[in-house]
Amino acid sequence: MDKSDDRHDRGQKPLKRQLIVTGATGELGSGILRVALSQHDIDLVIATSRSRPINETSDKLVKLENLDL
Repeated sequence: MDKSDDRHDRGQKPLKRQLIVTGATGELGSGILRVALSQHDIDLVIATSRSRPINETSDKLVKLENLDL
């Protein structure tokens, strides 16, 4: 049993899960982004893209577009 389950059993808020997806407009990144946004146990997704716009939308999505790292 992980810690998030233990906290939930004691009446506390479960731990929030956050994810950073780099390359969110590529073949693999866009698939990971879609799946992550559909998961109820992930509360925040930060997605980055260098050149193309990120087409997904969600209240838990933060887009960082046109990055030149």
